[in-house]
Amino acid sequence: MKKLLCALLVVLAVAGVVLAKDYKAQDADVAGPRAKLKEAAPEMMGAFGNLGAVVLKDGAISLKEKELIAVALSIQNRCETCIMSHVKNAIKAGVTREELVDMLGVCVLMGGGPNSAYAATVLEVYDQFTAK
Repeated sequence: MKKLLCALLVVLAVAGVVLAKDYKAQDADVAGPRAKLKEAAPEMMGAFGNLGAVVLKDGAISLKEKELIAVALSIQNRCETCIMSHVKNAIKAGVTREELVDMLGVCVLMGGGPNSAYAATVLEVYDQFTAK
């Protein structure tokens, strides 16, 4: 029985590695559909891009803080594409892993179990995008 349990644990561990998402590859995969949408609706997507350029810069609060807010809202909206985009932007803005984890605690507090699942996704995305 002990051997069977050990074998099952090994299989589950290997399956977990196999099933782990490659967020860098997934991020690259969404570029095509985004480009198609921009081609189909250039005015709308241009306006959306302009809004981002206006909002996502230092102001009364820093870009770093704004990107942490954007990541939190991405969790709340359950949007993996948004998570990848804003985690990358947060990294560029200088957000540390410790700052991110601190913010994730607030997300879990405010959203419970579902937010904890997406908070784990955020941490994995951060780790993948900062890995050397």
